[in-house]
Amino acid sequence: MSLSGQNLTSDEIVDHYEDCRSALRTYFSRPEDHLARFGDCSAEEIALDLRKRLAELELTQSLILLATIEAAFRVDFAKRCTGPKKIALGKEFRSLKNTKGDRVSLDQDILEAWKTSGILAASLISEIRGAMNLRHWLAHGRYWPARLGRRYDFDSLVNLSDALNYSGILLK
Repeated sequence: MSLSGQNLTSDEIVDHYEDCRSALRTYFSRPEDHLARFGDCSAEEIALDLRKRLAELELTQSLILLATIEAAFRVDFAKRCTGPKKIALGKEFRSLKNTKGDRVSLDQDILEAWKTSGILAASLISEIRGAMNLRHWLAHGRYWPARLGRRYDFDSLVNLSDALNYSGILLK
């Protein structure tokens, strides 16, 4: 597998999210500067529109962060496939690569190998799997009612990303 080197870090995603959130708040705070957009809107309508925009920003940035988490696991997988031959997880990954080629599944193969290895806590693997359900729902257009088992927000996903950083899956 050839790696692009274009993947974002979690810090870059957080910075972009914060910048966009600040820009939206600034834009909506001065409706008189944007009469074509807000001319006929009441203060309540403007406030509601801002809340909707901020919620959508949180979802789109959550998708990007979740895609980055998946990419970190896939980059780690690729590196371990070519790494030292005696490391157990690398052996498992090479076996998966030889058996499945480019059809290695994040959930059923990579995360399961991490879980079996005991390197990452089973509870962390479970959290990642749950969050990937959100990624799947977002990436496929949100056309079905989400059944995620819990509520995810951008901050909880950043915390998940941080937990992975501390566990050796580098996103920084």
